[in-house]
Amino acid sequence: MTFTLEPLTHADVPYYVRSHLEMTIQTYAHLVSPLFAASRWAERAAREASTHDEIDDADAALAAGRDPFRRHWVAKNERGGIVGVMASGRGVEEWEPDAAADLWRPPEATWALAHLYTSVGVHGSGLAQRMLRAGLPSGEAAYLWCYMENPRALAFYARNGFAPDGLEVLCGPEWGDRVIARLVRPAA
Repeated sequence: MTFTLEPLTHADVPYYVRSHLEMTIQTYAHLVSPLFAASRWAERAAREASTHDEIDDADAALAAGRDPFRRHWVAKNERGGIVGVMASGRGVEEWEPDAAADLWRPPEATWALAHLYTSVGVHGSGLAQRMLRAGLPSGEAAYLWCYMENPRALAFYARNGFAPDGLEVLCGPEWGDRVIARLVRPAA
């Protein structure tokens, strides 16, 4: 299989958001309430608007020589279908300290992988590895959050140098009140 991987453009935002929602729902369907999918789809318009804003913010940061807070990437197959989505950048998401409450401590890394999803049909193809390399600067410390009940993702991130740093939180009722852990990759 051949894939292209490129920064997200405004033209692809509706398709990107739809694909992100579909991949998220598919990934967690066995862990969450049946209402999870409806709740995610209800966020679609707001997600499209915020993704457009994040593209503009990232473009402005890059033009000014700064790392963006979030930059989105899209992977497409040879027919132009979206088979992977990713967002990464420098900075802590607003929900993180709120979810951790009194347990909060900033991560040792400032570069964050906000999300990385691939379609089931491309699992094992090497696409996720390629996306991770594109989204996280080589040799720089980075962190992400991962469900502790997602062994495939945990194994993938462990192979890429990520390990739990001890901070675990519940992801909230809409996401199944499951434990998620912050995983950190130290600087090389």
